[in-house]
Amino acid sequence: MSFGNTPDQAFVSWATTCSASTQVKWGTTSGAQNNLAAGNQSQYTFNGAAYTSPFLHHVLLSGLPPNTPIFYSVGGDASGFSPVMSFTSHPGYGLQANGSYFAVIGDLGQTSNSVDTVNHIVASPHPFTAMIHAGDLSYADSDEPRWDSWQQMVAPLASSLPWMTVVGNHEIELDTNLKSFEAYQARFPMPAINYGTPSQSQQLHYSFRAAGVHWLMLSSYTDYDPSSAQYAWLQAEVGRIDRSVTPWVVAVLHAPWYNSNYAHQGEGDAMKAAMETVLYNAGVDLVYAGHVHAYERTYRTYQGVANAAAPYYIGIGDGGNREGLATDWMYPQPAWSAFRQASYGHGELQVVNATHMHWAWHQNPDLEPVVADELWIVKGQSAELAQAPAAKAAGHRFRAQERKAAAHPGGVTAHPRFARRAAAGAAQ
Repeated sequence: MSFGNTPDQAFVSWATTCSASTQVKWGTTSGAQNNLAAGNQSQYTFNGAAYTSPFLHHVLLSGLPPNTPIFYSVGGDASGFSPVMSFTSHPGYGLQANGSYFAVIGDLGQTSNSVDTVNHIVASPHPFTAMIHAGDLSYADSDEPRWDSWQQMVAPLASSLPWMTVVGNHEIELDTNLKSFEAYQARFPMPAINYGTPSQSQQLHYSFRAAGVHWLMLSSYTDYDPSSAQYAWLQAEVGRIDRSVTPWVVAVLHAPWYNSNYAHQGEGDAMKAAMETVLYNAGVDLVYAGHVHAYERTYRTYQGVANAAAPYYIGIGDGGNREGLATDWMYPQPAWSAFRQASYGHGELQVVNATHMHWAWHQNPDLEPVVADELWIVKGQSAELAQAPAAKAAGHRFRAQERKAAAHPGGVTAHPRFARRAAAGAAQ
């Protein structure tokens, strides 16, 4: 699932091993799918004839009522239809009376740690509006069948929750025809870059608005300098922000602009130099990034200095991956870095109202099944509120363990069960 170009739309995507009908039956009750929408199927090849994808089907549903359970099945009369699945439609651009939640991940991959992350999100008591994925999805890395296995892994969640993505470096996958991002663009329809555009854009940047948030989805791996199409689009897009409808503005990219880990150090600096002032002048509240396989949260920061009008930056590249955790932190910790920890997990962003959002970072259950970091984001307030005592205690316990793990020859952690899981994931 993914959101379409307008609130009454949603993309439904699936794969089949043979050519088949591309239709979706849908309705607002589980026993009656009386609406029918048709779409297109396609395939792509990679490295010549070395790999041919399954038949990839995409259907754009339109006329959906807002914030309503939609029951649907995919297929066709000739090939048959799937069992009935469901998702909740777009809530509308504005704030929701009872608030809303977004799940946030990065660098997911398909290891046992990845499965833990997905299961942890599934087990959350909150009804998420969408999944926000800050790049590095499958870690196929040109081994294209891994895209198929990854999409099978996430299907139970991705079939019921709109999955909004940006590209990471592992999506580049330069083909022998010198094309890149082929698998990503063939598999993941996202909204077009201009409101009202009827067809899917081939740009890797876009925006969408939902539940009081204007999301700016940026590409770290296409041109972003001031002469680029992405920069021009961003300048125009921030001019479209309407705080009376979407009081919150959040940007998502892959290579972090603020990172106190030696892993991938400086790789986001050029994009930061080009675009940080644009986001600052637009009053962006929060910026998510992936890439570094650890969690890190900053204070409100602009050009490396605390600034009450600047965004918070959160590195969330800890979804699972197959390369291990990034434990090599810089010391002393930079003044702009508020909290950092090398552990797998996910985040949950709660939009409470026009002045308050709550962010919570959850460790995976094989460490501490508690919120390990949290933050109230308050309009006009630069200082964060105190962490919950349980979260602080969990963080202290893990950081003590992490210091031991730094010199551990058997892996990235000294926790025996966790080390076994990491080793098993690396072998996949």
